[in-house]
Amino acid sequence: MPSCLLEPLLLHPGKLLFGIVLRDADGSPLSLSDARKRLSLLFSRGLGWGIPIYNLYRLYKSASLCSEGERNPWEWNASDGRAQRMDIPENTWRCFAFVGAQAACLAVVVLITLQGQLPPHRGELNEAKFYDNYNFYLRYFDLDARPLGPDGRPSAAEDGTGGFSMELFPSHSSQWTPLLTAGTVTGFQYRSEFTGSFFPLSCLNTPQSLGLLAYAGTLPGINCLNFKPKQWLDQISDEDWNYDVTYRGLRMTQSARFANVENQSGAFVTAPDGQEGRLLLTFTVQAA
Repeated sequence: MPSCLLEPLLLHPGKLLFGIVLRDADGSPLSLSDARKRLSLLFSRGLGWGIPIYNLYRLYKSASLCSEGERNPWEWNASDGRAQRMDIPENTWRCFAFVGAQAACLAVVVLITLQGQLPPHRGELNEAKFYDNYNFYLRYFDLDARPLGPDGRPSAAEDGTGGFSMELFPSHSSQWTPLLTAGTVTGFQYRSEFTGSFFPLSCLNTPQSLGLLAYAGTLPGINCLNFKPKQWLDQISDEDWNYDVTYRGLRMTQSARFANVENQSGAFVTAPDGQEGRLLLTFTVQAA
């Protein structure tokens, strides 16, 4: 509710917290009209309508009146011209209550922020939920890539092509598929084929990172306090094409098969001059 309605009811949150009571000179609560006039003068003459620079001038003028022992314009009743009275208790515990309230508000904001890092679908996954989690992190990190469609392939662009917008590869196809054990989804596999003249590993690990987070955020025991995306992403190497890592009950593997390329051991693989190489990349994330 607006302060002009709360003050005559003695329900102003800040004043309640500190035990401050605003009354007429005879001790009765302010009338609605006096409270509204007080709020209007406080906002205009005290806070300068919130206008930069001018508000500092108004605060200075108000402080000057206080230092001289005089009342500010909003401290008088508009109805009868009598001075208002503000009773302030000496209880020190209210200051600690204010600090506690501020800390609680900050904690709520932090928890909401941390909760926003978790995927929308938790617990047991199916294909649709995994793809939705994947697309959630695509939007969360604001990446320039196409979301997954219901078949696990990147959605087609307006020109009818699919996959990521990479001019490096004249031919590129990719798809995510579920891994089943006794009819239950226990992981997902990403397979992608590239054709081009050079293959930079650092440009080819975005789908794996998104898939890892989409699955890791659903594990039992994961919550907003212990889920740290960076720690999970650090498990995926950006220097080795092939790896097999287990972390917090999740196994991540990747294998790369090249054809017609040179120096396959580095993170930057090239094809012979004037020729095209081929890469088949397979990444798997599943319960250990």
